[in-house]
Amino acid sequence: MPKFPAGQLTLLFDRDSPNSKTATAWAVALFVLVSSILLAWVLIKIPIPEVQETSSWAYSAFRHGIYYPVKAFIEGHNPYDSQAYMSHYPVHDPFRPFLPMTLLIHFPLGYLPIKPAAAVFFCANLGLCLLMVWLSFRIASVKITTAGVFLVGTLLLLSRPGLSNILLGEGTALVGAGAYVALYGKDKYPLLASLGFGLTCFKPQFGLPLGLLLLFSNHYRVAILGGLAALLLSAGPVALLWQRVGENQSFISLLAEGYHASEHYLDSSPIRSSNRIDIKALASRIVGENLPPLSETLIAVSVLVLAGCLCFRLRLFPNARKTSAELMILAMLSCVYHQRYDFLLLIAPLVNLCANGDSPPWDQFPKLRWLAIGLMLLPGVNYISSTTGLQHLGFRLEAHSGLCFHP
Repeated sequence: MPKFPAGQLTLLFDRDSPNSKTATAWAVALFVLVSSILLAWVLIKIPIPEVQETSSWAYSAFRHGIYYPVKAFIEGHNPYDSQAYMSHYPVHDPFRPFLPMTLLIHFPLGYLPIKPAAAVFFCANLGLCLLMVWLSFRIASVKITTAGVFLVGTLLLLSRPGLSNILLGEGTALVGAGAYVALYGKDKYPLLASLGFGLTCFKPQFGLPLGLLLLFSNHYRVAILGGLAALLLSAGPVALLWQRVGENQSFISLLAEGYHASEHYLDSSPIRSSNRIDIKALASRIVGENLPPLSETLIAVSVLVLAGCLCFRLRLFPNARKTSAELMILAMLSCVYHQRYDFLLLIAPLVNLCANGDSPPWDQFPKLRWLAIGLMLLPGVNYISSTTGLQHLGFRLEAHSGLCFHP
């Protein structure tokens, strides 16, 4: 089995190389070219409600989960009230039970028309993808070069999770960047890590597992300060939204209704969706029915306890801290609700596996390391299992494996 020594990823982009400037120019140009093509596609395809049918999937996550919820909040409505929200705005999915801090984070977008807002969000996502790559290099202790960051950033955009995020307008890049800041700074920069973790909390399916794993690994300060920051950022919107709740409703019940309603949609159903990647979805497909809440909770707790115990043990070995970050990311993605675009967070474990084959435990199990690299690459290059590809192959999408992604 060939060896892959540390630093191999960036040998072609060494600053001391006579070709470093040329490599940097080509890498940046390629990133700009790919980004420009994708931005043009988004701006052409995104529907304008007044003149176009809004059932298109183009930038649908941005429209349903970011732009119109913020618009509703600004205009005095409660986006967590699914019936009222879906009747007032051109959306087809309920607002997911994200923390209300998301309404503050994306607040300025609500004052822009749909296409300028989409362009701003698109450019922000590009920057966040580059930040994730940069942080991946830092977490893996790989030498950082501009050419390396932009080349890997381009590959990330062209991967299946990257395209899903960019073309659907998902917020995974923001959550991923926050999680990476927390994982990178948890030992040396606890205040910075707290801010990153607090940002991650706007999507509870990321924030809650990461917070518990930080506690398990003895990073109490990061978990507590980050959690408090998320609660403080959510307090203002909650106070306003609480006043907009109907007489026979409660804010908590609206959050629960939004979560349960989303699981009945084909895109989110643990049994029928081809997009779910978490263990609950896998178990639901095996048994042929949606698991009850108790079983779902037991799965999540079991994964987190196992990962937490391993992280606690790994903290005793300084050379294994990178492996601890990988473990936290994998546990986050598997223990609760996640979809194919969340595979974007695999970039850090993948960079670490490729660059640090001589670190524990991979130095003892080189074949296992290459198997892990292959398994992590699979979701990124699984283009044949798009919706169109599966339909041509004759598969029924609602019954197909969660390894397949669309659009």
